[in-house]
Amino acid sequence: MRPRRRWSCTPGRYDGPLCLVEHKNSLAELARIQEELSDDPTLPVTSSWTLEHRNVVGVGVVAITPDQQRALDERYGAGTVEVLPLLTPNG
Repeated sequence: MRPRRRWSCTPGRYDGPLCLVEHKNSLAELARIQEELSDDPTLPVTSSWTLEHRNVVGVGVVAITPDQQRALDERYGAGTVEVLPLLTPNG
């Protein structure tokens, strides 16, 4: 990716290299996904957050089935939604 403009805020304040990263989803898109998941009655979310630097939405849930995880991957793209369940299957 080539920068479209010079960063006027860096001269004199920072003289080191500048790394630009292009992600699949914008911060606005991550926020939209987070909002959708928070309102989804089929996946009771206990907490949620966005990690812009990793380009993911994290959600805490009580439990999740493999089918629910597959559905999230199909809808938002594999790895876009990271689910942290409080309970995991035993065995």
